[in-house]
Amino acid sequence: RLCSFEGDVEISNTSFEVGEEVEIMAGHFIGFTGTLINVENKDKLKIRFSDLNCFATVEIEKKYCKKFGILKKGL
Repeated sequence: RLCSFEGDVEISNTSFEVGEEVEIMAGHFIGFTGTLINVENKDKLKIRFSDLNCFATVEIEKKYCKKFGILKKGL
């Protein structure tokens, strides 16, 4: 054992860049896609949703987002 912590540990190496399209994976906006407009800190993203018939901006934890529309090369 490396330490006495016994809980689940989540490791993510996903980096997000301003202007990328992201999809929300949990919470009230699950399934929505939006444009990343700011990385607030290492854990939060600010996303603009234009599909809501108005421009809405929300701040959401990074762990609830994934990059949208990324295709693997060679497929």
